[in-house]
Amino acid sequence: MSLGALAQDIHRTAVGKGFWPGVSDPEAVALGQRNVGEALMLIVSEVAEAMEFYRDEGADPVLLAKWWRDGNDKPDGFPVELLDVIIRCLDLLAAIGVDVDELMEAKTGFNETRPYMHGRRV
Repeated sequence: MSLGALAQDIHRTAVGKGFWPGVSDPEAVALGQRNVGEALMLIVSEVAEAMEFYRDEGADPVLLAKWWRDGNDKPDGFPVELLDVIIRCLDLLAAIGVDVDELMEAKTGFNETRPYMHGRRV
């Protein structure tokens, strides 16, 4: 599955679960009643949750890579929070009608042309 198709699936689920009030068709390019600032801050909150796990687990990559299911069978842990960031970003990109595959190709292609550390001193 392409990243763009994944973004569309994620957005369809979010619309179906009521996270995009005023949007009934996930294929429509419309923000509905969703506040974009709120959507962005929810992305930030997922990063903050990942930071909490990092603070608790330290920099040990083995511990950071672990995830588990809580009592309600919900996945939890540092990598889960990072995936939540990706999910929220892909949902927002799909909602505004971005061709995620095209943009990812353009952005990663550009990044390959950049100098080491983007030209900054180390």
